[in-house]
Amino acid sequence: MEQLIFQLSDDPNLERLEAWELERYFHANNPFWVEEGEPLELENFTREEAINILKTELGKGYSIDGDTVAATDPRQYIPTIVKHLQDVASSGLTSDYPLGWWKKEVCQYRGILILFNEEMMTLNEFMLYAVSLHNDEVNTFHIGSIFEYC
Repeated sequence: MEQLIFQLSDDPNLERLEAWELERYFHANNPFWVEEGEPLELENFTREEAINILKTELGKGYSIDGDTVAATDPRQYIPTIVKHLQDVASSGLTSDYPLGWWKKEVCQYRGILILFNEEMMTLNEFMLYAVSLHNDEVNTFHIGSIFEYC
């Protein structure tokens, strides 16, 4: 999985952030297993390529048109994550580092991160959170800045 950070908001007047504004999320011993300091501007991808990666990872129940993500039915993600847990469960039983296994395979740290309304979360966490937002009739997200991280 690519190591990208997407700034998302339900506000269409989203002000795009600069990399230095995210440094507070990446302190020493941050929960995302990211190197300390600020993320990088896109170096290995164009904006369009990065958005296409997000589109692929979002999967069923989502669509992306330009810089807008539509969550038509984010509840479709729940069976996907349950299947993913079943697929990786056996490797967790044999792992010498169960916490590392949990963070990498289940929480999906070291993959796509989402900054949504001042909260940094993994894509997995955001997709589960989007179910709650959908229940509150928040169905559209606007893509702001996109960064890479180490």
